[in-house]
Amino acid sequence: MAKFKDFDDLAKFMLEIYGIRAEFPFKDDNETAVFRHESKGKKSGKWFCLFMRISGTKFGLKDENLSVINLKCDPELALILHDFKGIFPAYHMNKKHWISVILNAVPKSQVADLIEESWNLTK
Repeated sequence: MAKFKDFDDLAKFMLEIYGIRAEFPFKDDNETAVFRHESKGKKSGKWFCLFMRISGTKFGLKDENLSVINLKCDPELALILHDFKGIFPAYHMNKKHWISVILNAVPKSQVADLIEESWNLTK
């Protein structure tokens, strides 16, 4: 079962599928990246994916750095997904409308579907 390995793997996917490059909008933080919509060559500002490296303790897991993405999600689907391994209410975002996904804990095909959902919800 294929999984996203790391940020570079995710960034390559985003460029190939959506034509989007990561941005690093936070001063002195070169690990937290944002992927956002573009319109006619200009960024719309709407995020559809946020990549972070955070401690597993934020989700009640072991104290280790995890590669996590936050994605917008239909609230009803989000409630169901919270029961899946590697998917949690969003860290540091609206927990009703966003989920956090641990990249190496969820199959790549499922993450790709969730990215597509987020992309569509934030257009």
